[in-house]
Amino acid sequence: VGVPIHNLFAAAERTLRLHTAAPFSAVPLTVGHTVREGAAALAQLGGPDVTAEALAVLESEVRFVTRPDLVGLYGAHSAVSKAAAAEFDAGARVADGAGEAGPPPLMCGH
Repeated sequence: VGVPIHNLFAAAERTLRLHTAAPFSAVPLTVGHTVREGAAALAQLGGPDVTAEALAVLESEVRFVTRPDLVGLYGAHSAVSKAAAAEFDAGARVADGAGEAGPPPLMCGH
């Protein structure tokens, strides 16, 4: 689940599926583009080419929530998203497989 913070990106996701539809995966600043570039970097480093699989997961498994109470105006937080970011920052913890604390998690865009 993702929430586009900018109202114009949210509108484009609602009407065009900007971040999840395969045709938009070549458009910079979209999640599809990031997935495509990440898969290409993995393949360039000698890993498998997972581009098709990753884009299929993006299109079929990822959901963007574009409710107006969550999307801020011109990229600013809404009251709901600001409270969620504060709660995330206050309580989110990362640990490795042995239970050792890791670096704090990053919630992109907040």
